[in-house]
Amino acid sequence: MQSPLETPAFLLIWMCLPLLMCAALIVFFVWGVRSGQFADQERARYLALDSGIPEGDETGE
Repeated sequence: MQSPLETPAFLLIWMCLPLLMCAALIVFFVWGVRSGQFADQERARYLALDSGIPEGDETGE
């Protein structure tokens, strides 16, 4: 009797899973490009530096 790790079904599952994951990544990348997610690279460069805190002093001092 074969162990479950030696069956063709196990091999098929472990070959299909990475292929499906790669296909999903490609689909999401194409969706991102078509929807303009990567269009403004100049603005995206500074988003990590933007704290979202207003420049003015809100306490009135």
